[in-house]
Amino acid sequence: MSTSTEPTRTTSSTWPLAVLLTSVLLLAGCFAAPQDSAAPPSSGARTTGSGAPPSSDHSTPSTGASTTLVDPTAAGTSSVPARVAASFRTLDAGLDAEVAVVVVSGSRTLTFGVPMTGPAWSTIKAPLAIAAIGHGGGAVSGLVRRALTASDNAAAEDLWTSLGTPTQAAAAVTAVLAQSGDTTTSVQSARIRTGFTAFGQTRWPLAAQARFARQLPCITGSASVIAAMREIEPGQQWGLAGTGTVAAKGGWGPDPDGKYLVRQIALVSDAAGTFGVALAARPRDGSFSSGTATLSALAQWVLANRAAFDGPTCQRSAAASSHRDTLHAQTPATSAIGTTP
Repeated sequence: MSTSTEPTRTTSSTWPLAVLLTSVLLLAGCFAAPQDSAAPPSSGARTTGSGAPPSSDHSTPSTGASTTLVDPTAAGTSSVPARVAASFRTLDAGLDAEVAVVVVSGSRTLTFGVPMTGPAWSTIKAPLAIAAIGHGGGAVSGLVRRALTASDNAAAEDLWTSLGTPTQAAAAVTAVLAQSGDTTTSVQSARIRTGFTAFGQTRWPLAAQARFARQLPCITGSASVIAAMREIEPGQQWGLAGTGTVAAKGGWGPDPDGKYLVRQIALVSDAAGTFGVALAARPRDGSFSSGTATLSALAQWVLANRAAFDGPTCQRSAAASSHRDTLHAQTPATSAIGTTP
């Protein structure tokens, strides 16, 4: 609030008027319209997500929207034990990054950290691989393996091309997402950022990613994809990748300002129980290496608290079968591509 400068000296005849004017200005300031201290949460909150540090593969330009912390003990996550919520707050306080963890177990969706959405980056290669298998079968097995275990962008582009036109390919991958119960995410068909693939720029929310991971075993054609996600190359074994029987796919890429956000989806499933998880980290220094280190810290926390997350395995629904039929109806009968140039 700006006020007029008071004179350094006054006379006895003018000072009451000065005091009165000053009081009026102060009162006006007290009743002025309040200003927001921060922008409201937005579905376009800034994030990024997957590829490879030398060559990431897909992203949407950041909107620069601010984010809001989520209280793990708030409504919708009330089933989380207090000790788990407290342990996350302790972990989060020691991390130099904005982070998010979403766990889907049975009918529960548990959210921790900063709500993020943004480009899927290479995490989208998992549903892309399933769509390509549904169309090309074993002929695309080599491409699927390279796209998932090594996050090979050229292999992923060949899988995409094998599905027909960009519009047809996007519809096929969207149909795979629908099998997991995600009927809101629409796979991007056009290149909206120079130097990055179209499909990687899909806006794929963390909750939808975690649900997809949890439902993976019940999605048609996912068996070989899960197997490949359990054999991630050593250089990409951060986060939950390479841990026991965990099936994971990471993704990473820079915002337009060059700062990285690193993402990962994972299916944790063994005799102890099953759940899907989505991790995201945007380190304050903006580096890929800091992002992967942060995801590994988040992964350790998830595994240390998995007793609170374990649930039943998925059950194939009638809706999933319907979306499977849609996938086959929308995928063109073009010849499959078996090798990378």
